[in-house]
Amino acid sequence: MQATRQPRSAFPYLLATLVVVVAVALGLPDRLLTRWAYAVEQGRIRAETEGLARSDADLVHLSEVSHAFRLVARIARPGVVHIHVKAEQDAHDRIVELSRERSRLDQRRAEIQAKIDNDTDAARDEKQLQELLRIYTRLREIADELSKLADRASAASGSGIIFDTQGHILTNNHVVEGRKAISVQLADEREFDAVIIGADPKTDLAVIKIDAGGLSPLKFADSDSAQVGDWVLAVGAPFGLSQTVTHGIISATGRQDVAIGRGILYQNFLQTDAAINPGNSGGPLLNLRGEVLGVNTAIATDNSGHNAGVAFSIPSNLAVRIARQLTRNGEVVRGWLGITMGELSTADRGVLGIDKPRGVLVNAVLEGTPADKAGVQVGDVIVAINGEPIGTMAQLRGTIADIFPGETARLAIVRDGRRIELAVVLGRRPDDTALLARAQQRIGRPLAPLPLLGKTLLPTLADALGCDENVRGVIVVGFPDETSPVKEIAIGDIITAIDGQPSPTLAAARQVLASAAARGAVTLEIVNCQGDRKQVKINPARKGD
Repeated sequence: MQATRQPRSAFPYLLATLVVVVAVALGLPDRLLTRWAYAVEQGRIRAETEGLARSDADLVHLSEVSHAFRLVARIARPGVVHIHVKAEQDAHDRIVELSRERSRLDQRRAEIQAKIDNDTDAARDEKQLQELLRIYTRLREIADELSKLADRASAASGSGIIFDTQGHILTNNHVVEGRKAISVQLADEREFDAVIIGADPKTDLAVIKIDAGGLSPLKFADSDSAQVGDWVLAVGAPFGLSQTVTHGIISATGRQDVAIGRGILYQNFLQTDAAINPGNSGGPLLNLRGEVLGVNTAIATDNSGHNAGVAFSIPSNLAVRIARQLTRNGEVVRGWLGITMGELSTADRGVLGIDKPRGVLVNAVLEGTPADKAGVQVGDVIVAINGEPIGTMAQLRGTIADIFPGETARLAIVRDGRRIELAVVLGRRPDDTALLARAQQRIGRPLAPLPLLGKTLLPTLADALGCDENVRGVIVVGFPDETSPVKEIAIGDIITAIDGQPSPTLAAARQVLASAAARGAVTLEIVNCQGDRKQVKINPARKGD
């Protein structure tokens, strides 16, 4: 017997539908979903917070870094000063005087130039041409002086570092240069007048002094230990806001040839992204031990004059050496070789027999200088000084400057592919070496005795003169008696062959010349930078043919 199936009641379905409708009406699904999402998000945040709170053996806890920053700022504060320099009326008066003179000279220059342009006889008038030359020379002098006076004619401020308890303060030369009225404000708001003890424009450093007690000098670090990525803090008075602290990292070390418009000759900057702005100059760049790692000096800008994330500091090791000399003697004394030099290109290394990518080429040796007396020659490549490898002009210049006059420097030199050593007793660097070089009006010592030609020859690539880079030979760079023995040969000519034999190096040229002398005549193949090629026959035994 088959059981009869009872109809299923619809009530439970109706009840469930009613519950859903009511829940939707009340927004319960959204609330439940929101609470669920909120719980998930809270869990994630809690996990990340716990992750930040955990300390690994190889990581510094963020709170500890913050604590270190606070300690450094606290340590540095009493050792950093705010320097005020007042506008000088005499500088303003001088600017007015020079501006009037410039206006008169411009007017006279225009008159002479108009005569020369319109009158053939005037163009040949030697007196007028000489006057025009004097005017142009004076206008350049006025422009230079006006540039220097511009800062003195306005008030400004900078920063400084207390160097010792006697009141010596280290700062930038450009902050106080030429200033008569200088005042210093300490962290405790005491103010004192300051005097300049000494300045060194070649490093942009200066030492000033105040008569004050209770000073807190800062400790200086070994800047050679600074590494890219190290945390640093800068303290100073940007835009006059004293005791401002900013932080960043060491972005690079050993920056040289930085164009900052102050004629700083000795450069070995620390680069940092710490915020440094006008007014920070002369203030310290500090490591996380509160020690001075550098003296903040310059910024790279976007032409607005404000920081663009690239700033430069003089390393503490250099700053301390200069500060000590200025404090003791009021001046800086540096060693001097007496050469002019050039960077060594990759191509030059092959020509000169240099097997490693370092060295500085001697372009000229000034007569009577320490280098001249020691036998340094044009074309030598200096690769080391006192055992320290030399790779750039800036490095050579700085190394020699750190050796006192009268001391001996051992120069490792590559000459004709051979390494030799010369002992040079250094002299004292003149204030204006360029002026000395111009006064001599000569290249200096010849590369080697070449009585056959009476020439000074420099082995190098032609592209050094802007010529065809494929040309190889020896370049004529001067004449010992200032006159060419052969009128067809000129300074800048490249001797590519002698009697048909290629002469890509000085050593090869010497050998060919020596053998050619026995024959009584030499044929030189010459090319100049205009691409003109020619052959010149000379008699080696008869100078002046």
